[in-house]
Amino acid sequence: MQPATTLKEYRSATRAMFDLSSFNNPLAVTLTLKPFTYSQQGINPLTPDLASQNLRHFIKQLSRKILMRSQFRSGRRIPCYPAYESRDVTPHYHLALDRPDHISLEGFTGMVAVAWHKTQFGNRQIDIRPCDKGWIRYITKLRTKDNFINSIDWNNCHRPDSAV
Repeated sequence: MQPATTLKEYRSATRAMFDLSSFNNPLAVTLTLKPFTYSQQGINPLTPDLASQNLRHFIKQLSRKILMRSQFRSGRRIPCYPAYESRDVTPHYHLALDRPDHISLEGFTGMVAVAWHKTQFGNRQIDIRPCDKGWIRYITKLRTKDNFINSIDWNNCHRPDSAV
């Protein structure tokens, strides 16, 4: 495949990569972030890099709870397609997550909430619903993203073939 040259081609390629057909139980997850936190040094504003670190911590915590110890230690993570939005809105992540068969929706929702609230910038508002291809179109929209190419958090993207 040739590299994408326009923003619309890049978005189209991203949508193709975010294929939900290999997910068993795809969920649409929205996680809000605090725009800043307080510490002894003062106010710590949220940056895109800190948001990505925060999400990485969340995925690590959630994967540790869900995966077998040997899978987690080998670097596997729960399947996740993340998109970050912060332009003219409260900073938040839209994710497509794959809920494992052995965990109920209620149990998984609780695990997500606990793991997210343990992060430094995790805010209270969380939304989790079943999803389909429409969710991928929604999270890859151009609106509310400062820079579409940088809004896809590739560092925290975990495809099913490399995860559970």
